[in-house]
Amino acid sequence: MKIDYQLKLHLGDPDGNHSLKRRSTKYSNVIAKKLDIIIEELHVARVDWIKIDVEGSEHEALEGLREILKRYRPKII
Repeated sequence: MKIDYQLKLHLGDPDGNHSLKRRSTKYSNVIAKKLDIIIEELHVARVDWIKIDVEGSEHEALEGLREILKRYRPKII
């Protein structure tokens, strides 16, 4: 299982709107990790809510939450 991923984060205006999907000429390489793995590493006992704001990468975010969704059945905002 791959733990860390290197992704290209395309930079939006100074206030945000950065995206993994929307292309721009400015970008930054970032390291990402699935939330499933982070929750396990931190020994979190319970997950009730998850807020997602990922600028078009909802599918990828939910894939990284697969085990959390099955185990804890949190509400998603």
